[in-house]
Amino acid sequence: MDPRMPRFDYDPGNDFEALQKGLTIGDVHPAEIGVSNAGQLMATVPQDLSAYVADNLVKTKNLVVQRLLAKARAESTNHQYARRTSRGGDRRVGGWHGEGQRPAGRATAYQLDEVKVRYVGSTCSVSVVASNVKSRVGNAVEDENDQATMNIMEAVEHSLLYGNNATNPYQIDGIRTQVLNRGGNVIDMRGAGPTEDMFDQGMTMVEEIGSLGSVDSVLCSPRMHQTFRALFYERMRKEFGTAIKPNYKLGTVEYDHGDVDFTKSVFMSHEGQTARGAVGEDLARRPLSPVISVQPVANNGPQSQFVASDGGTYIYGVQFLNPYGESLVVVTDPVAVAAGQLVTLTLNDQGVGDQRATGIRLLRSEKNGASSTLREMVEIPTSGADNANTVVTDRNDDIPGCQTVIGLTNQPKSLSMLELLPPFNFPFGRVATSYE
Repeated sequence: MDPRMPRFDYDPGNDFEALQKGLTIGDVHPAEIGVSNAGQLMATVPQDLSAYVADNLVKTKNLVVQRLLAKARAESTNHQYARRTSRGGDRRVGGWHGEGQRPAGRATAYQLDEVKVRYVGSTCSVSVVASNVKSRVGNAVEDENDQATMNIMEAVEHSLLYGNNATNPYQIDGIRTQVLNRGGNVIDMRGAGPTEDMFDQGMTMVEEIGSLGSVDSVLCSPRMHQTFRALFYERMRKEFGTAIKPNYKLGTVEYDHGDVDFTKSVFMSHEGQTARGAVGEDLARRPLSPVISVQPVANNGPQSQFVASDGGTYIYGVQFLNPYGESLVVVTDPVAVAAGQLVTLTLNDQGVGDQRATGIRLLRSEKNGASSTLREMVEIPTSGADNANTVVTDRNDDIPGCQTVIGLTNQPKSLSMLELLPPFNFPFGRVATSYE
């Protein structure tokens, strides 16, 4: 209490005695935290606030791809649909015919296909005792339901971008996987930063291939989005008044073929990240660490994209993946690579059954760098058999540390997400000592 405040009597001695009384029971000296001596109990225990510091969790606004995509409903688990060839598409023949003749026939090709149903879920639990205790953050059961829901939405969002059925048989193929598998128009910058001219040319290249449509949405990481803001900064509106107010918001950019929306996604930030440890609580099904049967070897190869400036020594990291988790990262011996060479290494998986690896995450160091510079590079499928070897080849066609920018034709006829059911909650009753 401030003694200068009017109408208040201030006596430091009385306040100190009151504070001491509030902190102690039975003894004039407060007990140490954790001491349970009956003669030195604390009426007010200083709390450890670390439990209230949570991760910066994904929010609904971060689920940008789920908001972008049109959502169609599958009729059943046996849902079938017809895949149609696109209209138009730079065709130079057909249509013209002689007087009195019938135009040449052309049937639209329909391919009967089926949806391979994929399920996504999450389980969180809280003990019955904890569920009856009111915490600082609210109702514990509601908090766990919220956390489980966001776990599901985060898994869906990541899979829509990077999902690869070849490395996880339960997963859907994401946008990036489908673009690469179907021969999409890929502009490889080989680690160079984007330029405004490069992006303009890229838009034109996509447009002139009739069957690819036109880009109207661009997805990129927040850092890449900032790079684009820097490219267009001089033409972004600034307001001057008593203070400078730069406009750092980049939304729509108008190209020759039309408007393009630039959208940032926090889920595109993981490319080029450092190695992390093992993931997965089910140790009986989480993959075992890779065994390096053959250390990295460099040999000449016609598909090599190693050029003279890439020549040097590299270290690789390998990590096994499966639907139940990720193994520890195993580091290889260094290998010297020259221009025109490929690097191959052979990995053995000693897991069987559910513990068998379905995918491999490959990491690579900087040129002449230590193992501490390992960065995510690419994920590839394993051979899929028990105690089998998988040969991994690095052609330098996916440089670690580089991020992907994806351009889309975001229209329901071009891009949509098929849902059997929207996400929903199973309100199970309590059948154990915890709520799930």
